[in-house]
Amino acid sequence: MAVRFGIRIPACERLREVVRAARAAEAGGFDTVWTLDSPLLAGRLLDPYVALTLCAQATARARIGVAVTNPVTRHPAATAAAALSLDEVSGGRLLLGIGSGDSAMRTLGLAGADEAGTHGTRRDALREAVHVLRTIFRGETVTFRGKEFRVAEARPQIPIYIAATGPKMLDLAGEIADGAIIQVGIYRPCVEWALGVIRRGAEKAGRDFRQIDIVCSTFTAVGEDKRLATDRARPLTAWFYGVAPDLLKMAGIAVTRRTPLHSVYPDISHPLDHDEAMAEATKYVADEAVEKFCLVGPPAECVRRIRDLANVGVHEIFFRHYLTYSIPHDLIAVASGSILPAFRRSKYEETEP
Repeated sequence: MAVRFGIRIPACERLREVVRAARAAEAGGFDTVWTLDSPLLAGRLLDPYVALTLCAQATARARIGVAVTNPVTRHPAATAAAALSLDEVSGGRLLLGIGSGDSAMRTLGLAGADEAGTHGTRRDALREAVHVLRTIFRGETVTFRGKEFRVAEARPQIPIYIAATGPKMLDLAGEIADGAIIQVGIYRPCVEWALGVIRRGAEKAGRDFRQIDIVCSTFTAVGEDKRLATDRARPLTAWFYGVAPDLLKMAGIAVTRRTPLHSVYPDISHPLDHDEAMAEATKYVADEAVEKFCLVGPPAECVRRIRDLANVGVHEIFFRHYLTYSIPHDLIAVASGSILPAFRRSKYEETEP
């Protein structure tokens, strides 16, 4: 089965460097350039829409994706205006990812929303935001919080992707989204479980599951030194301990701690000091968890893992470099040279690899 590839390029350095990386990613065979919407996370991340506009102007083929915005820190009408503008600039290449907004909310001091147990309310807000966005994109009038919104020029083709980890959000993606950005690791039983939940959500809504684009987000550390790659991805694996321990248990991994002994700024899965985060994660994140849930190790091993995911029904592998605040030039280079070519059909070949 054919599989696409995406890569996260954070707007964390001079924007000319972001653009240079996007151009290199497209030239190297990547299908999608994604960036995240957590403005000023650790004081490093800048506006994703400005960055992606420049990336769109510098590329011709690659899709341009926001992974992900949210309905809490950005009003849906403001998101719609940014998306409509970016879709025009990119010639219809925009993918609009939206989720619950955990890291963005923490940056703005809204972490109490998690602690108060209001995830159900936030899912309702996400559902409402998707409805508002779709209605605006169609050029129709929508009422949101007592205000009417309508755009003069419709762009109904803008696809909306929901980022999902837990069963209720996966179900919602199946019900209403054009695509799902699943963050459940790359352990095959967990991916199959997530796809099953999305399928059930689609079936309940009378939708064709096969029409939903599945993007599998994976924390990534590629290198011939498997030990080093595993250590580099360990802080990212800690995210599963804190947010999705049931996935670890599904993989047969005991969860003895869910959070680090000492806090890491701004959090352990987006650490500013990666060495500090590795030291903390070593205390409770098992090697087995890293190896099952993240794409780590030599390129040849990564190719085998990706083939397995493609056979399950994943349409795109979304690489997220182990460093949040660094342009992933090294990952673009190694993936373009040693991973992506294994999945690109030669004009002389009759079958997929």
